[in-house]
Amino acid sequence: MTSAAPRALTAVLCALCTAILPPPAGADVHTWTGAGPLSPTEGQVALLTNEVRVHGTLGGRRAPLTGTCAEHAPPAPPVEPSGVLTRMARSHATYSAATFTPAAPFNAHREPQSAHPAYYGDTLLDRAVRAWADAGGTFTGRVAENVALNYPAPLDVVAAWLRSPSHCAALIDPAYTHLGVGLSVNAGVAVTVQVFSTPARTGVPSPPPVPH
Repeated sequence: MTSAAPRALTAVLCALCTAILPPPAGADVHTWTGAGPLSPTEGQVALLTNEVRVHGTLGGRRAPLTGTCAEHAPPAPPVEPSGVLTRMARSHATYSAATFTPAAPFNAHREPQSAHPAYYGDTLLDRAVRAWADAGGTFTGRVAENVALNYPAPLDVVAAWLRSPSHCAALIDPAYTHLGVGLSVNAGVAVTVQVFSTPARTGVPSPPPVPH
């Protein structure tokens, strides 16, 4: 007899309202290619996210929106792919899947083990600052992060996020313009991460939109 793996969802919003330094001239962290392209599964999460934002449907059916989420959706502009947010999402998914232990609470938005090889930053803000620096910029915007444990199918994870008010709020927020997605599977543990951001600055070219 086998037992089902535990599932968990969590969401956090983080803001840095005051810019310290502007990004270098001409730098557009969202078009940074250091993270590589989305995998098919990650890409499907992005496609489904935009389907919800633009059309209010999920997999061609009415999205399971409730409460304040249903009141505010849709439409919202589609989010565009971001290299820097993909780096953040993948790094955190990798760390979370590698360090998960069933005996301890799922610490979804923190990375307390700084000596771990997959460590990228303790908090969402720490990871944003590091990712922007890796891409040659300085973080000045607002970011939100959705994390899911053991929802490896894209349709399932997006549906679960939509049923949670805090996750849904980030997913449909029209203020967010860019998205990164990361999925990591380690020893049967699957962690999916979405990271959204507002524009860091104006006057830079936007990457091609995610199809929707």
